[in-house]
Amino acid sequence: MLHGELTRPEIRFIRVTMDSSLSSCNDLLDLYAPKSTTPNNQVIPTIIYSGSRHRTIKVLDVLDQARGEPGAATDSESTFARRFHSVTGEACKTEVADDFGAGKFPIVSATMALGLGQNWSRVRSVIHMGRGDPAAICQMLGRCGRDGRPGVAIMFVEKTRVGGKNQIHQILDGVEQSDDDRMDGLAITPVCLRIAFAIDTKLGYIPMSTKDQGYRNKKSREESEGFPECRCSNCMPMEASTFIENMKRINMDNVDRMITTDLNAYITGVSIPKVKKVKAQTQRKSTKRPLADPEDLRL
Repeated sequence: MLHGELTRPEIRFIRVTMDSSLSSCNDLLDLYAPKSTTPNNQVIPTIIYSGSRHRTIKVLDVLDQARGEPGAATDSESTFARRFHSVTGEACKTEVADDFGAGKFPIVSATMALGLGQNWSRVRSVIHMGRGDPAAICQMLGRCGRDGRPGVAIMFVEKTRVGGKNQIHQILDGVEQSDDDRMDGLAITPVCLRIAFAIDTKLGYIPMSTKDQGYRNKKSREESEGFPECRCSNCMPMEASTFIENMKRINMDNVDRMITTDLNAYITGVSIPKVKKVKAQTQRKSTKRPLADPEDLRL
């Protein structure tokens, strides 16, 4: 049996509970600045994974809104973002993979079909939308930081999964976890995400408590081996929240500092204009009682 290091200290894992529905992908709106602020060649190379082919185009639509370029999602020659999935034609798959590797555009919206046999060193960020198999998610998120430079892996998870286990006490320590349990466990576990991924890869379960023996053994080993302090969203929740709030500021010039520095201390001072969201206005019926006719008030 071959033994190797499963921990990826260069990757910062951040779990984000979605405010919008998974089908809308609207949580991505707050991650990207308008094109006028951050040009395409300054956007960090990113893979955004979705669970369906339909959602890959929805992701591109949302990115278009964030960038202030509605309708650009249909451009197969886009210099900002393109999509990749299992039904994509072979020629198109090859073109997308080659052009992304060559740096012709920074973002790929894809399903799990992307990545098999690829080893891009330029990827600095991976985003996964929705709950999923931890082993598959770990493989997808692990595609960033392959050149040893800092990378950030962001998991957007639903607040609740219908029919799932959405509370920590529902997943019992010492009881064998099903695939669904592991999927739900990853979305709610309070332990270090870096260690959780390593344990799931090796032992096939997600620890739900720092008292878990497997977790304690892994934590002790990281400390004895001198691993750098983990900056995941469970180990540093406030710093991770600040990072997500300021992710619109990230670009090719500051990506290393943004990932590895406490943003409460590192502030770029750049003002990022927000894209206005148009809300439909509906006429509300008045709940006030109509005024009495003066003629009716006479004695």
